[in-house]
Amino acid sequence: MFEITDVQKIGVGLAGFGVFFLFLGVLLLFDKGLLAIGNILFIAGLACVIGLERTFRFFFQTHKAKATCCFFGGIIVVLFGWPLVGMVFETYGFFLLFSGFFPAAINFLRRVPLLGTVLNLPGIRMVIDRLAGDSSRTTIPGYGLSVSIQFVSIDRFNVTIYDDLSSRALYSQKWDPGYGNIGTTPLTSHEIK
Repeated sequence: MFEITDVQKIGVGLAGFGVFFLFLGVLLLFDKGLLAIGNILFIAGLACVIGLERTFRFFFQTHKAKATCCFFGGIIVVLFGWPLVGMVFETYGFFLLFSGFFPAAINFLRRVPLLGTVLNLPGIRMVIDRLAGDSSRTTIPGYGLSVSIQFVSIDRFNVTIYDDLSSRALYSQKWDPGYGNIGTTPLTSHEIK
């Protein structure tokens, strides 16, 4: 088990208040003051929880440049007085930035006793599965790739490597332990569509 420092506890509180103020700002017809306070508290809380250096590295990665520009651009537009337009940009940037965390968060929420039952209802499950993405993929940190292993039968399986930025399959391989490698298929963008 890991130890939570006092700064991290304060960060969780700040992020929680930030989300609360954002929710309240949207509820009160996009009040720009509440939205601005919520944005500042959320970012300050995130910096306290994971640290300043990790926060800087998270937001300013080259493959997340578009998401970071949308997120911070939305915050700036909210501060300049156009809360509806700013929240649209900010929400788009938020989904691009934090979409990698959605599968883990949704799988955690599915294990919560009452909430898991609701999330597994037929209509809701389909929407949540689409939001979470392919839960059979495993992300390879730092490379922008994810791997999916699909079992065809007990002794045969397919391995596919995806590019996380474009969600395109880059490489597919079929395996049969009795025969070894059945076939390797490097996929082109023409075949993926």
